[in-house]
Amino acid sequence: MVVFKGIGRDDPRDLKLRTEQQHDVEFQGKFDALGKMLQGSRFPFFTEYSERHRTPEWEPTVENSWSADTLSFVVGPYAYTYSMRCVDEHQRAENTPDTLSFFGNYPPCVQCVEITNHETESDYTVDNDCWDQDCASRVDSLYAAWAFPPPTGPQYATIIDFGGQIYYKLDTGDVWLTRPLQITGVDSVTAIHFGYKLWFHGKDHPLEPPSHPEDRIMSWRYQVDYENDPDNIIKDGGGIDNLRSPTYEFSMNPADPIYIDDNGVWILQIRFGVPFTLLAADSLSLGIDAYRLELFEKYNDLDDVDVAFNLTTMQLGNAWTSVIARDATDCIQERTMKGKYHYYTQVRVPTDHGRKCSGTYPGEKAQLALDDFAAESSALDEPFVKNYYLGILYPSGEVYPPPSGLKRYVAGR
Repeated sequence: MVVFKGIGRDDPRDLKLRTEQQHDVEFQGKFDALGKMLQGSRFPFFTEYSERHRTPEWEPTVENSWSADTLSFVVGPYAYTYSMRCVDEHQRAENTPDTLSFFGNYPPCVQCVEITNHETESDYTVDNDCWDQDCASRVDSLYAAWAFPPPTGPQYATIIDFGGQIYYKLDTGDVWLTRPLQITGVDSVTAIHFGYKLWFHGKDHPLEPPSHPEDRIMSWRYQVDYENDPDNIIKDGGGIDNLRSPTYEFSMNPADPIYIDDNGVWILQIRFGVPFTLLAADSLSLGIDAYRLELFEKYNDLDDVDVAFNLTTMQLGNAWTSVIARDATDCIQERTMKGKYHYYTQVRVPTDHGRKCSGTYPGEKAQLALDDFAAESSALDEPFVKNYYLGILYPSGEVYPPPSGLKRYVAGR
């Protein structure tokens, strides 16, 4: 909400005809606005002048002194030019109203993306800096390990499915961790599914604090990539997993793939599959030899063995997650802060007003979808990037794939 106060008076040379009142003028206000949509289009809109109004407590106490009035309205992510003018007792408006231009929004920021197993909680807070360079430059590691009972510690990924499968198609290169609907031409190997969490830490500008924790960041763009999956075949995290398409959906239930905790942090629960034969060996060489032999018995063709091996270990090795924080959502999610901006024919906001997605308010002129004009933490080609490593840790102390020689991807800033 923004509030303007205008001060004005009539020309002292004008003869005052209505001697029963002290005030000489009343006030009117309006705005012209311009929204810039994410795809680059510009959308102008405006209101009419408000009804003439005065504030009795600010009437002049002596003749020819100054009167004053205020006018307020709700702002959105738009560029505004506000105009305010005086109107005399003959309802003649001044020809040169005063104007003030401003922009009604600040972009949010990404602080950090953390990677942990399911047992580890984050101690990162909203008070940390934006674009945490220590977080961005640190390459964390999580290991899949086979033992009974399962090994514990922050370096170990969590086993979430002992009886999993990795499904794949040799001819197309598609890979799934759940059974696809169309299984023609689809092969599979027995695998252990491991899990980890991605914690998306972000915050809005200090001048725009959220009313509720879940409104801290309204939506995210994210993409989980693996060095061996350059085409982003595997979709992770329960959202869109494509930096060009925002993810709006979330839950407050920690059992769901995407949920928001009590502090407003978005948490994505990611799973990755490891072929059981490759995993359940005492050393790297034994694991690779045993798994390749299993595949050779299936295909009896070394080229197919290579393709199947690569597809079923696609998530292992260097990985990185790119994120962009957004301050708007769509109208599908039930949020405490809704998804529409409503503005009114004569500017003034009625008592009954808000950002509801359906219906109108009294005196409303139009409504705009806030998501079309969302402010984002960065451009698509400059996301916050978190690098990490997913590998197998054998009892021998060896890891697969060997971390040496892995390319480290650098954050956009």
